[in-house]
Amino acid sequence: MKNHFKKNILVVEDEDINYFFICMMLVDSQANVFRAFNGIEAVELVKDKPNIDLIIMDIQLPIMNGWDAIIQIKKCNCKLPIIVQTAYAHKENRSHELGCDGFIAKPYSPVDLLVLVKKFIED
Repeated sequence: MKNHFKKNILVVEDEDINYFFICMMLVDSQANVFRAFNGIEAVELVKDKPNIDLIIMDIQLPIMNGWDAIIQIKKCNCKLPIIVQTAYAHKENRSHELGCDGFIAKPYSPVDLLVLVKKFIED
């Protein structure tokens, strides 16, 4: 399985351990990984960096939660794929209502995340 995406991925995650876990999963992809700690930072990064190819968005965030950030991001760039990652699996229905493109429930395996990421950014 080819895992060299060489894309720009924004990871919106306030917990360091979760962020580093995702980075470790993406290390072989050669992706440029950016981080936002909360929804406000995520919205600002999307506005400042129009070359972001994918967002991996946690929902339980400080200052502005993931749901509100998704709404704002989709207003700026409705075609930007967003994968929701959360420990609250029953929230999947809401992710589709808000226009999210993918959903993964924590805990998940590296393979599951990479398959989902590839679905949205592989050329």
